[in-house]
Amino acid sequence: MYSWTNIQPDYVQANYPIGARYNNTTTALDKIFSRLEAVPAGLTGVAPTTADNKDGQIVGTSAALEFKLAGDEAYTPVSGSAITGLAPGVYKVRYAATSGYQGPTSAAGPTIIPYNAGEDVSVEVPAYTHQQAAPTGLVGVAPTSEANDDGQITGSAEGQEYKGVGEVDYKPVTGVAITGLTPGFYNVRYAAKEGYSVGKDATVEV
Repeated sequence: MYSWTNIQPDYVQANYPIGARYNNTTTALDKIFSRLEAVPAGLTGVAPTTADNKDGQIVGTSAALEFKLAGDEAYTPVSGSAITGLAPGVYKVRYAATSGYQGPTSAAGPTIIPYNAGEDVSVEVPAYTHQQAAPTGLVGVAPTSEANDDGQITGSAEGQEYKGVGEVDYKPVTGVAITGLTPGFYNVRYAAKEGYSVGKDATVEV
């Protein structure tokens, strides 16, 4: 039977090396504690660097894990702190099955028992998002009315959006000109769409 006394590193017992029960206990506890976190956490999917590349990643992993693309049958072992070479998609990541210990039972050491694979978590590797440049060919036109509110920005196109510099919200562009503007500076950019992030601003003076 184990006690606080006989698990000390310098404890002497017949038929056991000095400190054997201490070594067995710490080995078993290390294995037990390594399995307490049954579900992986802190995993992040990283998109590929271009639309054609399959170099997406899942970062925050360890060699204790394994992964597969959702819908596949077989898991692949993880070899380090990141899973690389991934296409966009949803992946399942879990702790792989491994051996553990059910307490020291003899002078030879603890008894090895199997641990089943842990519960999986889903991690999405997002698709590459194209970057949109700032629009070009935009021209600010001064107001012509006494109300000073019929200025324009010409050369715009649907799919763009605009706002006054210092304003928070963008408004959609609906044609080849942005109308009804007062004098000032405006930001114009391409709006986000599927596969594309919002574009960079072009600043236009009316």
